Amino acid sequence: MDQRQALAKPRIRVITNRRSRRLLPRIGVVTQQEQVAEVAPKPKRPWNVTLVAIVGIILSAFGLFSGIAEAAFSGNVTEQTTSGQSKSVLLVLGIVFSLIALASIILWFGFLRGNRVIRIILTVFVVLHMVVSVIAIVAIDATTNRISFSAVIVVEIVILLLMFVGQRTKDFFAKRPE
Repeated sequence: MDQRQALAKPRIRVITNRRSRRLLPRIGVVTQQEQVAEVAPKPKRPWNVTLVAIVGIILSAFGLFSGIAEAAFSGNVTEQTTSGQSKSVLLVLGIVFSLIALASIILWFGFLRGNRVIRIILTVFVVLHMVVSVIAIVAIDATTNRISFSAVIVVEIVILLLMFVGQRTKDFFAKRPE
């Protein structure tokens, strides 16, 4: 046994079983020339994660454009009389909606990378959006608005399901050893 092998400390290697995709620790002697840890490869992104993220990015982009339009047309007299709000209130609402939509776009890109914390934050956003839709259904008298807000709730439920369904999705968002 040469001097390098004698000085090498036992280290834990992480290997994967390709069939079960489980992490299996293996204790062995690793020399300095070998790689210290073999990290399990990140699983391929599931189709439902990609689909939900694309839909979320598109809807957030619409929200961004509508927030910008709200801020841009806040001085319009017709807009003020239709909504019953002043110019400054419409301007502030447009800016706030734009910032929330911009943050959502950034979060959806993080969701595509498999970030667990961002998935939880987006879940909270989706649930809050559903709550706002329910409040809008109760508060608005027009039937067409009730139907459109009901459709939003159905889409949000489908998005929530697709964010969490399947073993591949669970593996994609699983905490990996570093």
